[in-house]
Amino acid sequence: MKALILGFARHELSVNAMISKLARREILKEFSASACFPRTVYHRWRWTDFEFQMHCAVFYNILKYELTTHKTLPAVVVFPSCDQVQLACLARLVRELKPYWNPSIVAWLIYPPRLGRSIDDPKSFRQYQEYREAFQSLRSALRDTNNMFLACETEALRGIYQVLSAHDVSLIDPPKVTQHGISIGIARVQESKIHLVAMGHASANKGYSLLPDILRQVLKGNPNVKATIHGDIRGTGELGLRKVMASIKHVGPEVNVLTDTLGTESYYQLLQSADIMLLPYDPRAYADHGSGIYTEATLLGIPMVVPLGCSFAGASIRERRAVGFAEYSAQSISAAISDAIERLGDLKLNATAHANDIGRAESVIDIIVEESNLAGATDLAISPPVTAWKLTGWIKYNLAKSLGFLPI
Repeated sequence: MKALILGFARHELSVNAMISKLARREILKEFSASACFPRTVYHRWRWTDFEFQMHCAVFYNILKYELTTHKTLPAVVVFPSCDQVQLACLARLVRELKPYWNPSIVAWLIYPPRLGRSIDDPKSFRQYQEYREAFQSLRSALRDTNNMFLACETEALRGIYQVLSAHDVSLIDPPKVTQHGISIGIARVQESKIHLVAMGHASANKGYSLLPDILRQVLKGNPNVKATIHGDIRGTGELGLRKVMASIKHVGPEVNVLTDTLGTESYYQLLQSADIMLLPYDPRAYADHGSGIYTEATLLGIPMVVPLGCSFAGASIRERRAVGFAEYSAQSISAAISDAIERLGDLKLNATAHANDIGRAESVIDIIVEESNLAGATDLAISPPVTAWKLTGWIKYNLAKSLGFLPI
């Protein structure tokens, strides 16, 4: 979000940011953002048509209120982490405000149609339909589909979304998105102990349940290592993760555990302190889409331990900037970490050189502004993904009915 705001500001484009109510106060203040969304993209449980309609009902009403309460409607709407709910609701709003509003759309499609499933999983069929119908609705609502800019981080996702959207989808190196938001290839002075870091939004698919065993094995064989494990557990809906984070604390004195949402300064302090970034992700869940932590560690020239078989990590393994683990198990991941410790010098050299190359590359913000004809725009709205409340079907139905929410 910060990188996007800074990037568009360089083109003298003002931004109205809409973010989650879960965001910390300092983040709201930093972005001058409107905290309006009750949940994040991680909160979809049943993946049914009824749940989709309910999420659309909630998101649409929030989106309409936030966009129409300003003096002017935004010339551009940016979804940094777009999903089918956002697309469907935006299409409905554009149709309702015709002919007064015909915005440019910038949508970053970083997730597969069903989060946590590979793109070829047959259980994702319903979500394919959700995307196909949302794109069709949006295309028919816009007067000019040339004003729609779609982008993906991996070739696998690009192929799927070009079919579902019936529109061109750009494949852009994700690090170029954030290069104007943080320092590139920053030099770090290694302390007496190697600092292993795992961080981000805690979820089962990110391997947090394996971390206690991973850390015990790594620390037993590598006394020169310390670890910091950050897992934001607010709003995860997974009570088991709280127990996992508590168990990590008991691994040993060399392990520091953080469970709060980090502010921008604290986030980058932890990121930049890492000698090795650990991404113990389940390759079945992350086979096709990217990782924000991976992107920023790449920018900072930090060596990583990543899953083999994931689209986002392939280049870093081939270029010897990262070590891949073959199996989703504590033993395989701890072995990869030990390998990274032994090869840390070479990994750092390669990772730093790659980060410096990125620093000289063209920013994707410049590409978006140029290809989306945003140069003449005066106002933008940037919104992250969101989903609805966790309620039983009966309560959701009656609440939606009483409030006048209509499925789209």
